[in-house]
Amino acid sequence: MKEIEVEFPLEIDQQAFTERSGAENLILDEKIKILMRENRIGISIQSLKKIEFPTENKTRADLKIICLAHAHPECEYDWVTATVNFSKYQGIVIKDLSPREVVGNPVKMTTTYTSGANFEVDASLVKAGLKYDKELAAEKDVYFPSITSSGIGFAYAQWEFRAGGERASLHVDQDLRILLEYPFLTKFVSVKFIVRAEVAVRGMLSYIPLVGTREVEFEVSANF
Repeated sequence: MKEIEVEFPLEIDQQAFTERSGAENLILDEKIKILMRENRIGISIQSLKKIEFPTENKTRADLKIICLAHAHPECEYDWVTATVNFSKYQGIVIKDLSPREVVGNPVKMTTTYTSGANFEVDASLVKAGLKYDKELAAEKDVYFPSITSSGIGFAYAQWEFRAGGERASLHVDQDLRILLEYPFLTKFVSVKFIVRAEVAVRGMLSYIPLVGTREVEFEVSANF
């Protein structure tokens, strides 16, 4: 399996927009719509890695996803959520996630798996002033947003990112790990990504809800 990169053209989440109290008073001129579309969210699916763990007629694999959310210079994100859904094909279950939760101070997280059963996460505090250090710049797992997740035992998972600490604007560049279990003879895995965000545009008092959706299918048997 080769690395897969997915870009999300973000559109106004019309349902959320109309349901919000007072939303009908907002005027979305063409400039605002263009700015919202130029906010970037992307996801990269890394090579799936099979884990040697004997289960009856089951295979487990470590799937690494990189999630990127970068606001336009005239905008800022209030929050971003990324949902991954594997329910198109039966028998695919999420056995573990990383990170599950990151709150408060910046932390450097190292994720490994133990005997194929679950992820083991080692988190250590990182001084915010060191984030530009050359050694740390090479580390992908340095988390500045606060993160919460859900989905273990289901066919879909979700991460929510919010600005942490004193950061006024949210920027996401995160490694996400999923421990997947699926039937031994599975040849293809399909994942549907749904990303949602609320973005503020300079000069407007309210946040605008955005949504983007993509579905990707990839072969797993050829790699094993």
